[in-house]
Amino acid sequence: MRPLAWPDIRVLTEFSYRQYTWSMRNGAQQKRAPRREERVSRTYRLPLSKLRAAKRALGAATATETIERALDLAVLQRELVDGTRAMLGIEITPPDAKR
Repeated sequence: MRPLAWPDIRVLTEFSYRQYTWSMRNGAQQKRAPRREERVSRTYRLPLSKLRAAKRALGAATATETIERALDLAVLQRELVDGTRAMLGIEITPPDAKR
């Protein structure tokens, strides 16, 4: 049980998994081993020029990191499109709009 004197604060620890951990105001954090998703070995035949270009564009160090970042961006794009579609019909007014 957490002490009542310290309000709970959620801290985003990993963007790609949206894993939240609890911490107290003084910065003390619970010690838990992060859960890693199971990894599988796959083989793909990709054009080397495309992989090199993506690696440069994404600032990745390895081909695996390049593919992971590209997949994360694809998932983010889908979430943005879905969120935008969910907002269709909602009127958004700027904060400085006169009423």
